[in-house]
Amino acid sequence: MNIFSKTSIVAILALGACSEASSIKTPPVEVGLKNASVNQQRILGVTEPVVRTFIREEEENTQQGFSGASDVEVKNSKKIEIVGALCTLDSGELSASFTTPAVLRVPKFKGKPTKLRINCQKGDLKTDFEVKPQLEGAIVAGPSVAGLVAAAVSTAVAVGKDSWSYGSNDITVWIQLDKK
Repeated sequence: MNIFSKTSIVAILALGACSEASSIKTPPVEVGLKNASVNQQRILGVTEPVVRTFIREEEENTQQGFSGASDVEVKNSKKIEIVGALCTLDSGELSASFTTPAVLRVPKFKGKPTKLRINCQKGDLKTDFEVKPQLEGAIVAGPSVAGLVAAAVSTAVAVGKDSWSYGSNDITVWIQLDKK
């Protein structure tokens, strides 16, 4: 199971050696409120992250070692987008079904919502993925004193706003599919 967190965003979002992303030909998928217990006053707007699925293709290259006597195996990993994975999204507040790639129209909440669980499958490939809600406006910084102070200040401001989301409009969430 994958866990989506601030520290893994860079790894998930980086296109790396990914081939050109497929165009999205469908309108945004409206993520529905699960039941009437979700008070409309909790909804602060929406975000529209893009969700794509991929597999990693391992390539093996052989290079001659510096001594000239041995070969060194170098493995590179390349992302290959998988179009057409069927996915479901579920949390205490939300639910939706969609086919990748897709733009999801996801509500932002006042008050912390529960984690999203996303399950995707295409043929013998599948994944179970979790997306944790995040305070909008919080900064994740490095280990420097200035970075820690900036993170603490931005988090205090974000807590005061109490606006939670699962991603923003400029985020692409890449979900890795694995063999069953």
